[in-house]
Amino acid sequence: MRTKQKYLAAIFFVAFAILSCAVGDNVRKRETEQHQRVTQELLYGRLLSKEILSRYKVYNNPEASVYVNKVGRGVALFAGRSELTYYFAILDSETINAFAAPGGYIFITKGSIMAMENEAELAAMLAHEIGHVNNRHIMRQIPLPKENNIADTIASILVAQGTVVSAAMNETVKKASTLLFEDGYLIEDEYEADQSAISYLIETGYDYRALIQFMSRIESIKKTDTKLQVYHTHPPTLDRINMINSFLKEQNSASITGKLVTERFQNFKTSIH
Repeated sequence: MRTKQKYLAAIFFVAFAILSCAVGDNVRKRETEQHQRVTQELLYGRLLSKEILSRYKVYNNPEASVYVNKVGRGVALFAGRSELTYYFAILDSETINAFAAPGGYIFITKGSIMAMENEAELAAMLAHEIGHVNNRHIMRQIPLPKENNIADTIASILVAQGTVVSAAMNETVKKASTLLFEDGYLIEDEYEADQSAISYLIETGYDYRALIQFMSRIESIKKTDTKLQVYHTHPPTLDRINMINSFLKEQNSASITGKLVTERFQNFKTSIH
């Protein structure tokens, strides 16, 4: 009887060991695949960021850059993608716009900041762009070429600062650039980014209404100053606001209040020139 029990116990432990190895292999496989996906996003984002910076200069104001990064990264803490490190930069442009590249590269124009009245509005615009990154909108709409060799791409970026990439990769970056500057995201992606932004603002403690207030103000600016270049790739403002209100109603979040942080923001704006 004892021999039989020992035999069954041995079988159990062997089976458990085999199962543990299989589970371990699956976990390692998923971790490897996740690492590759994040690496691809970072590479894609770095190349697309170069394209953005070929059109705009970075605003040379270290103090302002630190402030924007603190606000942006504060929001990103609640964004749900801890595997990414976000980088925020101010573009030296009077236009009102912002851009997001895969992997966590966010750009906002100086003109956008000057049109804002409080920190919550800055957080709202950055949160919208973070939403595009977190939801992988560019990666989904214009994915990397399947034949792209990730090891070769890494080498080209590290050794040649991203100047030596495949023709397929260059073509992909051009398509993504056209999406950012001309065609815009899919309408449903813009709505999703707005909804994500609202969630991030609530979690961070900012007043979510700042997003609606800023959009409404920009709409007024567009009507009164036709020469000012304002982002044109978004859905109509009224449609966006209606979708946000519907989302708030579904989430029972309309009564939640947050902070605007006006004084600190106005002190920050005095450094912008």
